[in-house]
Parts: sequence; structure tokens; C-alpha cells
Amino acid sequence: MALAATKVADDKIKHLPGYKPEPLKAEFTTERDGRSRHHISLFGKDVAKLPITRVIVGPSRHQDKNTELAQQILGTNIPVWKSATPFIG
Repeated sequence: MALAATKVADDKIKHLPGYKPEPLKAEFTTERDGRSRHHISLFGKDVAKLPITRVIVGPSRHQDKNTELAQQILGTNIPVWKSATPFIG
């Protein structure tokens, strides 16, 4: 929805002098479970790291796998815990 609104606003003002379109975010691709996923970086490489002190992986059928994945992504500096809330489903 926001992207569509931006496009409409862009179309209304792009003829004005001094108009510069917003820069496009660089897209990158990852693969998980044999599927290709497309992403953009919201913050970029020049932004300070977020003050994350720990990550709690919520209830899931695949909680162990999700916990492993989160730890791989975060490295060893941030602890990853499994939620004690049981998965019902």
C-alpha cells in the first residue's frame, strides 16, 4: 500500500523543477528450504547496530530449527533463547 502511494505521489511531482526520485534499495537474495527469497536492507551498512541484548524464539513446530537459524544469523554476541510458551497447533 505504501509503495503504491509513493508511486502516485511520485507521478504527481516528477515534472517539477528540482525533482529527484527516492533512491531504490539494493535487493539481495537468500535461499531457505530450497526456495529463493528476495530482501532489501532497511537500515544499510552505515547505520549503527540495534541495541539487541537477546532474542527469544517464539513457539513453533520448528522451534529448534528456528533457534539454530537465529543463532547463526546473530553470531555468538547475542544470546538466543527458546520461548517456554508451548506450541499448540
